[in-house]
Amino acid sequence: MRRRGMLWGGIIAVAVLLATAGVAVTAAVTRTPERHVEAYLAALAADDAVSLRLLAGLPGDAPLPLGDDGTPTTAAVRATEQREDGRVAVVVEYGEDGRDTSTAIFVLEPATLATPTGWRFTEPPLATIALTAPAGVDAIVNGRPLDGADGAEGAGRAATTVTAFVPARVTAQLDSPWLVADPSSVRAGSGAALALVGSPTARLERAVQQQVAGFLAECTEQRVLLPRGCPFGLEIDDRVLGEPRWSVEIGPALRIAAAPDGDGYRVEGEASLRLRAEVQRLRDGVIEQLDTLVPAAIDARLTISGETPELEIRPPAA
Repeated sequence: MRRRGMLWGGIIAVAVLLATAGVAVTAAVTRTPERHVEAYLAALAADDAVSLRLLAGLPGDAPLPLGDDGTPTTAAVRATEQREDGRVAVVVEYGEDGRDTSTAIFVLEPATLATPTGWRFTEPPLATIALTAPAGVDAIVNGRPLDGADGAEGAGRAATTVTAFVPARVTAQLDSPWLVADPSSVRAGSGAALALVGSPTARLERAVQQQVAGFLAECTEQRVLLPRGCPFGLEIDDRVLGEPRWSVEIGPALRIAAAPDGDGYRVEGEASLRLRAEVQRLRDGVIEQLDTLVPAAIDARLTISGETPELEIRPPAA
């Protein structure tokens, strides 16, 4: 990720100091709560994972939370509040001017002898962000792959969580050949949530078209007036001589949309099939050639999970 933003206020000097000292953050750098927070924001803006872990107070073996997906241009302490218990609340503004700056409040306390910094956060500045996306579909969050979560039975959407440094910007997008969604972004903080709503890609539309066309082609192999399990058929009063023959004449024309009940996606569409048969009229015994178009109504449930979309075509209502 490339960074081009300018950081205002004392944070510039802190960033230079951190760069000069390498990844070491000393007690002198964080001798006040304000300097500690400024150093933390500088590390967040610079994607300095080592300094972030140290300043946030995370154990060395803890998974690294998500950093900032943006290019912050504002990172400044706006106010402090001394509390009776010796702790200090620091109010900061952080983000990109004119886009999504946010205010965050950090509470710090003097560090112990075991801590290499002068101050420390009372709790690591982390936030858990809920992510809702189509069930079974992978995503990318701040450049990291995230396996798709399984939804509850009968649910087409699933929820998972990610953890990020506060107040980093977190951006999620789908990583699937079958669905596309506008990226969703939020600043990490209390109650932050992301939602991705997938729309079918051209590849998914082609795959569904091929599956439905193949299904109809198999149905036409049944030499009966009412092919079993197929969305078309014709009942007549006359006697059929020989075997009826079906062929796909038009379509199928299909539409893919989220199922109304939230259970994945629904495929609806139409097709026309031609029926040819030799029939004998019962009223007078005349033999004639039946040649007619018969409509087919497609109604299917589409499940997207793994490498191949699964299509369940519902039989026609009795």
